[in-house]
Amino acid sequence: MKRVVRMTRQGKMKDVPQIHMLRTLYQWLNNRFPILLRLRRKVFFNAQPIRVNVRYWLFYQRCRRAFACRWLRSTDRLLQGKIDEKVRQFHTDGYVVLPHQDPALIASLASQCEKIIGEGKTSITPGLEEWLVHVQQCLNYMPDLASLLNPELAAIIEGCFESHFKIYSVTTYRLVPTNSAPQASGLWHADNFPPGPLKLMVYLTPSDQRSGALKVHPRAGSKKLARLGFFDRFNADKFAVDLNSGWQVIEGPAGTTILFDAHLIHRATPPERGVRDVVSFTLLPSTEPWDRHFKRVGHRLCQEYRGFIPEDPRLD
Repeated sequence: MKRVVRMTRQGKMKDVPQIHMLRTLYQWLNNRFPILLRLRRKVFFNAQPIRVNVRYWLFYQRCRRAFACRWLRSTDRLLQGKIDEKVRQFHTDGYVVLPHQDPALIASLASQCEKIIGEGKTSITPGLEEWLVHVQQCLNYMPDLASLLNPELAAIIEGCFESHFKIYSVTTYRLVPTNSAPQASGLWHADNFPPGPLKLMVYLTPSDQRSGALKVHPRAGSKKLARLGFFDRFNADKFAVDLNSGWQVIEGPAGTTILFDAHLIHRATPPERGVRDVVSFTLLPSTEPWDRHFKRVGHRLCQEYRGFIPEDPRLD
């Protein structure tokens, strides 16, 4: 990391990371010129710095070009037809429900999840999302999670990205009933991601509207809300009519798999009865196949090690 030197009030020279100074400058510009923040929300539908958005966009184009040079369509026409249909649906709606997972694998993961939660190897966010219980170090305790990305599913994801992809982070969690008002993930929102990332969710338990199934606004509805100015989940009252109409609830049995654009407006809902166990992957475009990256990074992909989203998608 480059470093700069500046004078302190005491007249001493002090090393300061350049990135800290850049962040301070961005914060000052945002406070001094609010139009810059509104511009980012209009163009990129996020509040990330422009340099981060541009970096992601350029990297995404690089991944697509590299993938186009070596992508081979399946020789199985029936399989390729199914892949193409799912990819078209994703590009139209912004999400797609993918082929159900192997029942034996789902049953095994669900049993492991139940055991781990029963042993108390979990964490919550006190006072905020106590109805969302995270399994700690899920890749250590549930090593078969990567098996969810079977070859057919990986081919569909590559088709939606139009590039290779990698797992940036993975988490397993349980939604439990609560009497508290919706908070954070329970409010309508779009993830504050730069261009590119997708979310992959796999239900480990049957999910319907009463048991906490995911709710999303398809691409057209999400774009309409963005044009109207919706961005902040905590200041959504004037968008209530549009937010509470036109959404879809994604119900399904254990093994239901959903791929969706992280910029879709969506929400988690606490179950009214029972619990909902979910595995959630955050995926980024990549210049190499996902399994090669996974072998190199391994259990460090657990969400608690990774944080929200990297400023540079080229890392690891």
